[in-house]
Amino acid sequence: MIRITPPRSELRAPAWIVTILLLLTLLAACAAPADTDGDAAVAPEAAAESATVEPVQETADRSAKEAPALAAKVAAGELPPLEERLPVNPMLVTPHQEIGQYGGTWRMGLLGGNDNDLFNRTIGYEPMLRWTPEWDGWIPNVAESVEANEDATEYTIRLRQGMKWSDGVPFTADDIMFWYEDTALNEEISPVPSGRLTVEGEFVKVEKIDDYTVKAIFAAPFGFFPLRLAQGEAFGESTPRHYLEQFHIDYNPDVVAEAEAAGFASWAEYFQQKADVWANAEIPRFDPWLPTRSYGEATDVLIAERNPYYWKVDPDGKQLPYIDRIEFTIANSADVLTLQALNGEIDMQSRHIGVLANKPVFFDNQEAGDYRFFDLKSSWGNAVCFNPNLTHQDPVMNEIINNKDFRIGLSHAINRQEIIDVVFVGQAEPSQFAPLMDSPFANEQMKTQYTEYNVDLANEHLDKAGLTERDSDGFRLRPDGQRLTLGVEVAAARTDDIAVAELVVDYWDLVGVDASLMVLDRSLQWEHKAANQFDVFVWPAGGGGGLDVILNTQSYFPDRDAAWYAPTWGTWFASNGAQGEEPDEPMKEMMSLYRALQQKPTLEEQIELMNEIIQISADYFPTICISTQPDLYGIVKNDMVNVPDSMIQSATYPDPAPTNPEQYFFKRD
Repeated sequence: MIRITPPRSELRAPAWIVTILLLLTLLAACAAPADTDGDAAVAPEAAAESATVEPVQETADRSAKEAPALAAKVAAGELPPLEERLPVNPMLVTPHQEIGQYGGTWRMGLLGGNDNDLFNRTIGYEPMLRWTPEWDGWIPNVAESVEANEDATEYTIRLRQGMKWSDGVPFTADDIMFWYEDTALNEEISPVPSGRLTVEGEFVKVEKIDDYTVKAIFAAPFGFFPLRLAQGEAFGESTPRHYLEQFHIDYNPDVVAEAEAAGFASWAEYFQQKADVWANAEIPRFDPWLPTRSYGEATDVLIAERNPYYWKVDPDGKQLPYIDRIEFTIANSADVLTLQALNGEIDMQSRHIGVLANKPVFFDNQEAGDYRFFDLKSSWGNAVCFNPNLTHQDPVMNEIINNKDFRIGLSHAINRQEIIDVVFVGQAEPSQFAPLMDSPFANEQMKTQYTEYNVDLANEHLDKAGLTERDSDGFRLRPDGQRLTLGVEVAAARTDDIAVAELVVDYWDLVGVDASLMVLDRSLQWEHKAANQFDVFVWPAGGGGGLDVILNTQSYFPDRDAAWYAPTWGTWFASNGAQGEEPDEPMKEMMSLYRALQQKPTLEEQIELMNEIIQISADYFPTICISTQPDLYGIVKNDMVNVPDSMIQSATYPDPAPTNPEQYFFKRD
């Protein structure tokens, strides 16, 4: 059996090197125990002994082991004692610096109505497995342990006995089976099972072994399964059976009428809304803090309060989290959040405010704002990318965008160095999207091609694409005689992207392409992408460093629904060909290689296939990007402790969540 636990490592090498060495060891079934945050470093029996909290006998002990407000509720008979709320084997979290104190409110800022990622990155990252803080592997989380057979076709998942949902109801294998049988396999709720848990066209099979054990069975080797779990792929940890049964037609014969009365088109739509942890504050969960209202209900501020059944403890046996609650102010612009941070009204945050343009002001204001900086080490493959829609619904635009010379011409028209100097304060270098150059996936061609700023060369390629005719204003005409226009869509929250796009549309105008900047609320921008109704979608490109290269492959080929530059091709891949539009041959070849890659049991084999994909993508040139991603920063109040001085920034590593925010605390005299 292969136990999914991290090996001992005292390395201080770059993160990707540590990752490569770790995964080669893991996937070759040579894992050995290690000391690390969490209880994965030892076998389950030893972990249970080392992490078990001593029973609370006296009121004084209870006060020392849990937050005072919870101890008061226990004393008043409003809440069960701590030992009845924790699992037999709580997860042990070692604080980054020191054992914490209870109390306080962590103030942060949300932007607009579609900023769910901030929740996921702070209070919502509790998957079956989780990344280590250093991102040098994964450790058990909701699952107490995960074991694979020799060929990685079967995984045995053991849960924490006595673990409870936030409403106090036990979490068992029946919750996982409900997720599997009643949601993942229900065609009304899930018309297409998740492609991320599908191997050779077959969705994972799940069998219940006992009340706390299930087995995941795949049609072929699937070495990616632990990575998918740590990445947050659902496996029953967000599907409380006892709560959701009331909205499911198999358990509630009146649900159709109830859904109609609630304004939903179908019972399945009603169920999906109730199962959405951010649209429905009532759903039980495992998170350290629980929202008191749904995101949609809150207009000015959203508050999340501590979960009395949270299942993690510190080395002294104290229940986490230390901080009582989080207060998310909902702002209508990043400038408002920046001003709040400068005024000392935000305790710890990087999202939306930690942009390069703000850093000089934040630096000068440190003493007045009573905060310090922490560094964000980017694993992104590019700072800003312009993604032309290769699956455009207009057949004329579709033909134009799919002409590689058109994309090359647009790329040569961009003065990247000017953008870097103006927007990124000189702290980047011209680059297309590409793996970081210090990784085993480095590809010089992909990084440097078509980055030369050359207007003559740009015009040459645009002419070669058949766009030789112009109107009286000098703008190029489409083959049907209409002016060639491009709507460039940027999220309002992404101020750097807006600044870059303002320059790019001017560059494209100079070579006869009538480009217009469209600054949209992120929710609307992403709706356009999902509906395949856009010309150019602006977004940074992940998948550049460490595990991101093989996990976050959207910028290499469209690997999911509503992909950045080919939404319907991404849907085709994600649905195993059941939906969407069949891609062209190079894209299909990359997709085929990626499916084969996921089956490989060793990282060495995965790297080999990923490099083939990277080369095909480099030759295809699907997206136009600007520069390497500068390392960014966040700010944290001086009295907030256990926040690392440096952490990784990545969509796959949902910073700061893997650094265990539940162990952050405010130090009081």
